Amino acid sequence: MELEPASYRVLIVDDNEGIHEDFRSLLQPSRGPDALDALAEELFGDTGEVPTPAEEVASELPQYRFDSVFQGRSALEKIKDAAAEGESYALAFVDIRMPPGWDGVETIRHLWEVDPNIQMVLCSAYSDYSWEEIVQKLGATDKLLMLRKPFDPNAVKQLTLATTCRWRKDQLVRERIDQLEGQLHRCRERVAELREGRAE
Repeated sequence: MELEPASYRVLIVDDNEGIHEDFRSLLQPSRGPDALDALAEELFGDTGEVPTPAEEVASELPQYRFDSVFQGRSALEKIKDAAAEGESYALAFVDIRMPPGWDGVETIRHLWEVDPNIQMVLCSAYSDYSWEEIVQKLGATDKLLMLRKPFDPNAVKQLTLATTCRWRKDQLVRERIDQLEGQLHRCRERVAELREGRAE
């Protein structure tokens, strides 16, 4: 199933402000006039609206809209607000250590209680939990991945693309199931009406 380029909401939960900027700089395309563009225009004149190969690739990639919080409880409020607005987050990057509040595992547990469909990436330089302990606390799920600090830029980009696309596909499947269940309900009602009509 091929999906159109889309815009996804991403939540960053980390007590280090620098990490928020790292994710934004890695995942937001930096486009705009720069010295090289100005020099090219000066040398070759206006080249028109022909996109460069990099621009063509960027136009096919999803766009990400970021929200940032520093503690798990603030993240929970963001998730609740998003659910109330009907515009859920596709992905959350959650730091494992965020003193003095909830740690990352506890934060994810609370976030999934409100919206169990969010893809989660647990970020850590040092883990207070083994993978087995994390699975025991959060369950075995394909909605949770680990990302080690310091981040590999390509790993962050690939992981973000993969998880948001998976979230979108899951969303489309849920929408289709709802449609089919609605159709089945209407069919059952119609069959019941026909049976009543025959009985009269």
